[in-house]
Amino acid sequence: MAEQDRASGCLHGKKQLPAFTWEVRANDRNYHMQFKKKFAFCLTKKKYAGNAIKTAKYNIFTFLPLNLYEQFHRMANVYFVFVILLQTFPEISTLPWYTLLFPLSCLLTIRGLRDLIDDIGRHQSDRNINSRPCEILSGKR
Repeated sequence: MAEQDRASGCLHGKKQLPAFTWEVRANDRNYHMQFKKKFAFCLTKKKYAGNAIKTAKYNIFTFLPLNLYEQFHRMANVYFVFVILLQTFPEISTLPWYTLLFPLSCLLTIRGLRDLIDDIGRHQSDRNINSRPCEILSGKR
């Protein structure tokens, strides 16, 4: 069994090279440009995520689907839809189905508007934080 001097990293007095090397290139633009990948026409996709703060849940395209998805995770809304579906059968209906659709649509609209206003506030807050001046550190002195 070989004895190794832990403090110096030597094996029987011989200098042992590490199994790998670690090289940090924090501010080397040319090195990091090679990690951008083209994925559609002239658009590029970065390998690394940006450092912009994003706390908003929705964007223009995802607001309606994601909001409806979140709304129908509440059991009360699923119950409303179930009752409306039952009211479509004339044998068991007590009211026309469209009279029950109005309260559900009002509820979904009010909650959707509340989420929209909250998300617009988040977008504005993100924009304010991301537009603050910052200090860029460079490796050269």
